[in-house]
Amino acid sequence: MYIEKNIPVLISSKSATNSNADRSTCQLVFSRPIQIPNEAVNVEVAATQFYGQNTFRNIPQASAFVFTTNVGTHTVPLPAGCYTLDAFSEAVEFFLSEAAALPDRLFTFTRSTATGIVSVDVDGTGSSDGTVVDLLSVAIPFASNAANAPIATLLGFTSDKTVAVTNGRSDVLQGDTVATIDDTPHMLNVHTDLTHGAMDAKGDPSTLLLSVPISVPLGASIAYQPSEPIFHECSSASSNITSIIATLREHDESILAPFSDWWVQIDIRYQLYVDDDTSAALHGKGYALN
Repeated sequence: MYIEKNIPVLISSKSATNSNADRSTCQLVFSRPIQIPNEAVNVEVAATQFYGQNTFRNIPQASAFVFTTNVGTHTVPLPAGCYTLDAFSEAVEFFLSEAAALPDRLFTFTRSTATGIVSVDVDGTGSSDGTVVDLLSVAIPFASNAANAPIATLLGFTSDKTVAVTNGRSDVLQGDTVATIDDTPHMLNVHTDLTHGAMDAKGDPSTLLLSVPISVPLGASIAYQPSEPIFHECSSASSNITSIIATLREHDESILAPFSDWWVQIDIRYQLYVDDDTSAALHGKGYALN
């Protein structure tokens, strides 16, 4: 008869042996390797639970929003993080409130619900710490300044924008393409180095282990448990498993980097053919009759 062994493993970006600084990949190294007998058959692996938060960085590395006026060049620092249009606007507004030579409400960013295009309303006349400020020109080098590349992509600006300020105001600047700054991934995929035989969205061989639908707003918790775990062929059959590497990716295989910790439970199972006497000896030691 066949008996089945099931080994649950919990991988956490917080407690993993090795974890990337952006929390996209972590490696759990076992102090005692998981031993898969040579006689084992149907060695498989599945993910049975996932928990994390919808805090995936759309600006993965520190960058900036750079613009120039007739009084100089100004740089708004943008630390790596998960930015909505509101969050980006807050960063710009804070910078302006601290800059004595610039109006506190120089920029107003809005996104059309109908077209997804971001517009920037420039108001060159305003107060800064009670002092009236009048600007003559404003330019945003979205394309020519590399520091602007991450936020320019999210806002949908592919060309530099320059305007003259007349009577304190300028024309509204329109984005060139649909903005993605408020978009969030609809699906996250968990990959591991144990997975074998999966296929990605392009039909290519993949290490995909679990797809997790994201239906919660930014910042909310993601708790997912598949009703029927899908077991994949294990790439480490008939060997000792010394570690597991888990990575979060989007459907297009690009890396997903959350700024909060996450964990996934992985189940490794295999079957052994034994006689009745052996099965009796193994009963109650983590093996189940099959």
